[in-house]
Amino acid sequence: MTDQTPAHGCTIDGQPAMPILISEYNQLTAELAALRAVARGYCPACGRGDAAPTVADWEQQRQRADEAEQRLRRIDAGHPRADAIQAEIGEMIAQTHELREQLRLVDAMRQQNLDAAAAAVQRAERAEATLAEVLDSFAGVRDEAGALLHHAAPVIYPRQFEEWQAALNQPKEPTP
Repeated sequence: MTDQTPAHGCTIDGQPAMPILISEYNQLTAELAALRAVARGYCPACGRGDAAPTVADWEQQRQRADEAEQRLRRIDAGHPRADAIQAEIGEMIAQTHELREQLRLVDAMRQQNLDAAAAAVQRAERAEATLAEVLDSFAGVRDEAGALLHHAAPVIYPRQFEEWQAALNQPKEPTP
């Protein structure tokens, strides 16, 4: 079997029954396997199953899935075994859709985690600023040697107290 042999080796009246060559078929199959591996978090380069792909990796995989799907759709359907070929192509396209959806879900989860982390940082910064303001308001008066003479207790108005209390008692958002 050569590179120019049609996939499945079928001919009808000397004409290829399938317009896709073995090399193309093998390339598409390898690309789909690579997409499946990446979607499962497997790194072919390092052989580990706990790879953490970057956003660029996910985008590259999406583009590869789109390209594989487009090539599968371009296969000529005018041959006697067109129904069987189209069924196989449909299965491959369904697999690329499934893989693309997995990639979208992983990307959405990553973005959700980033958003939650950013919100937690903002809450912590607000609470820290409020706590610093409260502590500064109750700073003690010290002598030259640094000994505490008395606490300076400023007048605290109800609105200011409520703002401090609200900032320090912010509800925690549930972690995903």
